[in-house]
Amino acid sequence: MRAQVVTWNVHSWLDSSFRLRFSEMLHILSGLRPDVLCLQEARWDPSRGVYSPEIARLRSDLELDGYAMCTTHLSPLRRQAVGHLILTRPSLCNIQHFDIGRAFHIRRRLLLADVKLGSVEMTIATAHLSPLPWPATPGWHWEWLPRPRETRRMLKALAEVEKPLALAVDLNATPQTEDFARVSEMLAPCSTTQMSHVSGMCLDYVFTSRDLPASHRPLNLTSSPSDHYPIAATLKLPG
Repeated sequence: MRAQVVTWNVHSWLDSSFRLRFSEMLHILSGLRPDVLCLQEARWDPSRGVYSPEIARLRSDLELDGYAMCTTHLSPLRRQAVGHLILTRPSLCNIQHFDIGRAFHIRRRLLLADVKLGSVEMTIATAHLSPLPWPATPGWHWEWLPRPRETRRMLKALAEVEKPLALAVDLNATPQTEDFARVSEMLAPCSTTQMSHVSGMCLDYVFTSRDLPASHRPLNLTSSPSDHYPIAATLKLPG
């Protein structure tokens, strides 16, 4: 059995010029047919609880019944919440989140939930780490900067996970950085070459535990309706 995992920083449904591009994001995701969808910088209206029209469309059009969400910050100008979202075809359980850092008004959080895909019970996790130190300067790395601290705290929380694990993350770090190396010591990256940001850098990844074989799924997109590109992986599940 195979299961498709997609991660995407959707930039509040906006492109790099801050134009609303949700319909194009939905079109791309509909073509990918993910069994697990992890989004960072998803946006919703707090007055509507956990929902927004965009999230409702994702769940209905992609037939993803399970969902887990956590807020990372509020946008005072738009009066909207921004945060992480996990959507899955089966239902989710044991949903929890951990604070791994804070920079200005943004809380850096790790969102986790358990799901059963085929015969495999596993944990899905997603996070969005700080951009400091800057991804473009991997040699400039100080442990007191936000991302190294967040990486260590994230890995400490993930070390407690007992089930097979898939981590979908905007690491804000290229494969040349120490933070990427730290995550790779615990989990296997599905790809280290695909451009995932409009700058041309590889910053977004799907990592899996060693007991969960996975392969990268090339998407061949020439442009993105977000400031990031989606990243997809195929999990190879027994049975």
